Amino acid sequence: MLALLNQYLESGVAQSQPGLGNINPVLYGLAQSTPGIFHDVTLGSNVVPCVNGTPDCTSGQLGYYAGVGYDQATGLGSLDVYNFVVAWGRSQLISTTTSLAATASALSAGGSTVLTATVNAASGTTAVSGTITFTVGQTALGTVSLSASAGGDTAVLMVEGSQLAAGANIITATYGGSDLFSASSAALSIVIGTVTVAPVSVSPNLGSGASQTFTLQYSDTVGAASLGQVWVYFNATLANPASNACMLYYNAATNQMNMLNDNATLWLAATVGTATTLQNSQCSLNVAATTVALNSNTLTLNLAMTFKPAYAGAKIIYLHAVDVSGTKSGWEPLGAWTVAFTSGTASTVSVSPSSGSGTNQNFTLQYSDTAGAASLEQVWVYFNATLANPANSACMLYYNTATNQINLLNDDVTLWQPATLGAATTLQNSQCSLNVAASTVTLSGNTLTLNLPITFQPAYTGAKNIYLHAVDISGLKSGWEPLGAWTVAFNAGTPGTVSATPIAGYGTSETFELRYADAAGARNLQQVWVYFNATLANPAIHACMLYYNARSNQINLLNDNATLWLPATLGTAITLENSQCSLNVALARVSLNGDILTLTVTLTFEPAYAGTQNIYLHAVDMSGAITGWQQLGAWVSPLEGVDVRPPPA
Repeated sequence: MLALLNQYLESGVAQSQPGLGNINPVLYGLAQSTPGIFHDVTLGSNVVPCVNGTPDCTSGQLGYYAGVGYDQATGLGSLDVYNFVVAWGRSQLISTTTSLAATASALSAGGSTVLTATVNAASGTTAVSGTITFTVGQTALGTVSLSASAGGDTAVLMVEGSQLAAGANIITATYGGSDLFSASSAALSIVIGTVTVAPVSVSPNLGSGASQTFTLQYSDTVGAASLGQVWVYFNATLANPASNACMLYYNAATNQMNMLNDNATLWLAATVGTATTLQNSQCSLNVAATTVALNSNTLTLNLAMTFKPAYAGAKIIYLHAVDVSGTKSGWEPLGAWTVAFTSGTASTVSVSPSSGSGTNQNFTLQYSDTAGAASLEQVWVYFNATLANPANSACMLYYNTATNQINLLNDDVTLWQPATLGAATTLQNSQCSLNVAASTVTLSGNTLTLNLPITFQPAYTGAKNIYLHAVDISGLKSGWEPLGAWTVAFNAGTPGTVSATPIAGYGTSETFELRYADAAGARNLQQVWVYFNATLANPAIHACMLYYNARSNQINLLNDNATLWLPATLGTAITLENSQCSLNVALARVSLNGDILTLTVTLTFEPAYAGTQNIYLHAVDMSGAITGWQQLGAWVSPLEGVDVRPPPA
């Protein structure tokens, strides 16, 4: 019997340690707690005759009679061995501890909290199994199965405030145990309170100016985490709808700031801390400088606001708060602000270099304002032979300080193309292009310095004046002033095609290194082309033709019908493809070294394009000079499943 018990305890069922030790205390304990493991013998005896006067002999008999429970005749009785070994295993349960946590310990009847019960075993590595029952008083809130997680086995339950009574509620999480683990429990208190939300303060609560960082505070009696939305409204009155005004709110669930547009028809949203600006015609918010902090019952919102000249005048600062239960504070006036602009005199200072020639140049443009550089609202530059208005087919740009964006006018003067300064993009029209990533602005005292790397297009060849213009935040303007001259000139170079590597080979995919040259330097190459085809067919229908445009840094693949170029910026995670070939743009790259431009492309050929394809290269200089197509290699694209390699020697 004991051998069977040891075998059971060491098995995968009980996973106990071998060795029973002194079994008597356990036996007597099991007899009391689990009488079903013994068959109690209540009749009979072990009495035998004896000689009076001998030890323990009285009345001529020696022995004991059986009875209910333990007796000296039959002991505890006979064993039910199966129930005995199972009960023994249960008597050796691994102890557990349960802990309970809540995401909110105080909330409103309309709020909610998430309970997490964690059960840990005192020893061993076996996962604790079973369920957790969550109760408040005698009422069950739910039963959840344990699941493994870091730090213990957990059960999670969301509890609505409406499930609990007003005041303090003791919630208990009970683990009922299992064949291996003992039961345990934990409890905590959740307080359901009457919700009162209120705007607290605005700092500064009085002042004037065109820009200010405001510190806004709101409170909630059941904790700041229960605030669902907090609002601010800068306006002369509580006009509703808030058309042509400055109204914002913070949404705690999404961590987003929202600004109402001019017509009160659309909310403009941005995640707090992102590098962007929310704006309408009345005000703008620097979202990157916006912060939110929660401390006990108080939420603090910091907003870096800039007001527009059109919004000049006295404004009241209204605050409003909403609890997640829907309880609202109502609008309260807690401050006053006069949107005022110190009238400065904007002027243009200099262009550097102020003269020269070439196809590209990093221009340093300086502007000033007597009220300080921060009072400059816009600064402009116009490269053109005259001050033609409108600026059709010209190169005109302006920088907006409120949005930190540079804008380039398109060819037809119908659209401004914007980009945030420093963004990895290029603005371009048919006359010029701007490397936005390398563009910078700095403010020092009264001076604003704008650095613009400009590249001119061949179509814009000739002498150009450089006109500057500045606008103060009050609306005062400097007018256009000619402060430099630049001749857009292209050194006529001789382009050439150099090599294709590998020069020959076979396979469905390959990385090709294509080299081109220009006597005036690799930077003078405007376009470089490659054409994989059996012949120089024109048009290149159902073929594999690509070209790289140096100005736009884009690679282009011709479609099947030779009617459309499919473009992509070099290095972007995209694939260009037609029915003959596909290009992994993410792996495409260009390098310049002296007179040599190397274009690296990774191509995959489709089964429909099987056969020998010649590799033709072509190059175009900035001046318009071309090489013509040159065959510099050949490639065999195999049929699907066909090995076209030559036999071994």
